[in-house]
Amino acid sequence: MRFITEENLRALYRKEAFTDYCIPDGMRLTPGGRQYLVDKKIKIISKAYSSIEGKQVEKQVETSDCGLNEKKKKLETIQIEELKAKMDFVESIFFITEQELLDEYILTAQKVVELRKQFAVIKNCLKTRQIEGNFCFEKCSGMSKQQIEQVILYEDCFPIEEFHVQLKNGKQIVQLHKLRCAVKEVYIAVLRLELESSVDLPYKKMKERMNGLIHAISQMLCMAVDGTKCQRKGFESVREERVSE
Repeated sequence: MRFITEENLRALYRKEAFTDYCIPDGMRLTPGGRQYLVDKKIKIISKAYSSIEGKQVEKQVETSDCGLNEKKKKLETIQIEELKAKMDFVESIFFITEQELLDEYILTAQKVVELRKQFAVIKNCLKTRQIEGNFCFEKCSGMSKQQIEQVILYEDCFPIEEFHVQLKNGKQIVQLHKLRCAVKEVYIAVLRLELESSVDLPYKKMKERMNGLIHAISQMLCMAVDGTKCQRKGFESVREERVSE
């Protein structure tokens, strides 16, 4: 039996492009040759024979679609594992934040523990394909409940800048800001997976829950910076306009 290599197919394709390839009798494709055809989305046709009333009947067997589907399944598995790895990393940041804040900011550390449990629920849905339980995120003067849960790319209530590090609660502010940025990275990864993959996940609920987590961390940041007024960017000017009206 002779074998058809990738080099043979490349030379054949250079002479004249083709969209399907029929394997000649008595010949077989090497793994490299088969992969070359699959990568170019060329239909592979092999000849098989079956006996019907003593006659040999030729059957065409298409194998390229099967290869493509298998490749797609592997890609989706990798995408899920990639998202899980990101979530594992963010969960570790939750643990580090708890540890860093525990000595000086016990109440804040306890709140971070509660948020970590909610994040674990989101991560678990990669296995269960559903969001379990409910978690009510408190609204504040700068944002309504509808705004908290809206499924859009979340904008920070206010940016953290260099002078925040120099405040009395600078350590707390930096730790919470890092945690918020990490959760936002996962949020964007979920958006990308929803657009690029056919993996069945409760995307809407995942995004709502993560928006709530980001909002809750922002509330904690607000309290750390100045708990007496909302720090949401642009909120004060909007409120002043409404009062003047």
